[in-house]
Amino acid sequence: MYSGSISIADLPGGLDLQATLESGQTYLWWREDGNCFEDDDPAGSTAWYRTTARDPDTGERGVLRARQYGGRLEWEGTVDAGPVLTRRLRLEDDLPAIRGEAPEDDHLLARSYDAYWGMRLVAEPVFPTLVTFICSAQMRVERIHDMQQALRTAFGDPLSFRGETVRTYPAPEAIAAASEARLRD
Repeated sequence: MYSGSISIADLPGGLDLQATLESGQTYLWWREDGNCFEDDDPAGSTAWYRTTARDPDTGERGVLRARQYGGRLEWEGTVDAGPVLTRRLRLEDDLPAIRGEAPEDDHLLARSYDAYWGMRLVAEPVFPTLVTFICSAQMRVERIHDMQQALRTAFGDPLSFRGETVRTYPAPEAIAAASEARLRD
């Protein structure tokens, strides 16, 4: 088991993990408490989020979880999550420099930066991102999230994590081999 933390003060522009993972730009993470996308949820600011990922060195699939707590981004998992989090949450992006490039007279953009400071763009794996996009047409954020979890449950490979079974995002071959009826279920 790997674990570690990153000081949020060391990230250019900080981090708002809840806003990043519950913004509707990724559906590959889920909250351990099951309360993703709950409005005004104060526990969301310290909740654990899970995903599956490949170890950057070995390519082995594993489970990781992360939370923002006490000024740190804490993580643990069966893969070395530090490089995974840095890449997928784009922790090296310089948020103040990005904001500095925005037009000064765009008040809506300025209010958005103020309201969601620390929200980062994500860089998720291509295949699950494509499937999520296809599934998202004309749907609510919560429904898209539930659909992605159902795909994991039905077609993902099982991994053991903290005494539980966690399923990976299914490989393209697993979805391609499924019948239309099974996919609709």
